Amino acid sequence: MKFSFYCFVSLLSLLFVLVVPLVSALSVVDVAPRGFVYQETEVSYEAAQESLDSIVLIIDEMEALNFTVRYLNDAYAEAEQAFLAQDFRTPIVIGQLALYIRDTAYLGRDQLELFDQELSRAAEQSIDVTNAQALHHDARAALDEERYDAMLSLLEQSQRMLDESRTDHNRLMLIEKVQQNFFVRNKWILVAFFVVVIVGCYPLFSGVRHALIRRRLHRLRIDFDETQQLLKRLQHRCFIEKKMTTTAYKLKSVYYEEHLAELRHVIPVLESQLTGRIVHRKGVIEVQSGTPLAPRKGKKF
Repeated sequence: MKFSFYCFVSLLSLLFVLVVPLVSALSVVDVAPRGFVYQETEVSYEAAQESLDSIVLIIDEMEALNFTVRYLNDAYAEAEQAFLAQDFRTPIVIGQLALYIRDTAYLGRDQLELFDQELSRAAEQSIDVTNAQALHHDARAALDEERYDAMLSLLEQSQRMLDESRTDHNRLMLIEKVQQNFFVRNKWILVAFFVVVIVGCYPLFSGVRHALIRRRLHRLRIDFDETQQLLKRLQHRCFIEKKMTTTAYKLKSVYYEEHLAELRHVIPVLESQLTGRIVHRKGVIEVQSGTPLAPRKGKKF
């Protein structure tokens, strides 16, 4: 048990010895933004000292403008340590990196402020800025966290998203405008078209109506004939065959006579709708031109 514990402690010590130098050997230049490129220049004690002084000025300037400078503080500490170790190239490289960081931070803040104004104008025009605004917020957070590559990428994405939203909005507005212009320019043509359609459909509607009336009139005439036949058959059974009493005949004949009276009233009305005449029991009174129906032989209403 003790042997296993000692082995575990020894393994942790070995890992510590191997990993710590690797971590400590990682320079701020190794994690610099992707856009930074070192420009070769003369390496000297004076140039290194000048770079250290410029880093301090940059840090003070950015702190005064409320920028986060943790990364620059680490960079200055590394540059100062290298300078004390007579490594004059590292302070010069880090000095150029500090200048790049300052310019990128200033550019990012300016773009964020300009884009914020652009978002406000777009929102006033009823453009959907929800997605672009979310990316804009993430870009501002990336600037505060000194993630300059992420900030620039998010700014580009938010601008592209706003452009797409503006394009969609303009397309919808154009379609709506074209539709409005179409109805405004062609309103009289449309009115004339609907008038022609209504006038043209009236004869068709009238023809359909007359066809329905003729069909109903035909059915009523058949019903009238059948009812008359039933009444005659009832009379034959009562007065000729003597198979029904007079009282029973009167009770049954009432229904047929009432139905015949109703048909005598409805059929002339339907005929008048087809011929343009109003028919009364005592004659025909013409109210408008029309072609009278052919009289039915042997039938009186």
